[in-house]
Amino acid sequence: MQKNRFPVNKRIWLLPLIVAVFSLFGISSCKEKAPKGSCIALTKSQIIKAWEKSGHLKNIDYLTFITCYNPISHEIHTGVQAYNKLYQPIGSYVNLTTGDAWNDTLPPVAVGKNNLDFVELDILDKTGNLKDFAYINLEPFGDHGYLYYNTNVVDNKNKTLNLRPYTANPCPPCVNCKPPCPAGCTPACDKADSTKRKIPPYDTLIDSSGTN
Repeated sequence: MQKNRFPVNKRIWLLPLIVAVFSLFGISSCKEKAPKGSCIALTKSQIIKAWEKSGHLKNIDYLTFITCYNPISHEIHTGVQAYNKLYQPIGSYVNLTTGDAWNDTLPPVAVGKNNLDFVELDILDKTGNLKDFAYINLEPFGDHGYLYYNTNVVDNKNKTLNLRPYTANPCPPCVNCKPPCPAGCTPACDKADSTKRKIPPYDTLIDSSGTN
């Protein structure tokens, strides 16, 4: 059974993040419509505008998705920032679009932070240029009070290009944080968080009967 409350220590730790996120949403409004059939979308055109044109595309090490979710109104707002190997933000912060496939099945998480290694998406060719695709689709889900994203690369015919979803893991727990948590797992990270393992790959989340 999933926990219905987002732990208090995590909410306190994420307060500065909440302030920063709402500031970013205010100055970077979303003008692009979500692709039909998408859940939460990061489009190729957004990637080009935010990171390719500025020359940052080849230097991206990982992406951090920041989510504000209102469980009362069932509204979700997600943005993404690119980082290099030195944990420095590069390029523009991008507001993602919410599509018609969004279905609210989340625990009451006020704000979430998820990291995904850029190389896992496999959207660059051997020369470092973007491959042919339409958008990256994010499907949020909850596990033990944490917010996760399954991410898929989708082409112009709405076909998923990757064999299985890539998981954007939450921080906290500390094992998923970038840069890594300081020794002693601070700030506001309890023992359970510091030892919590990453969620298994999507294709292992099938029970013994072979059904989801």
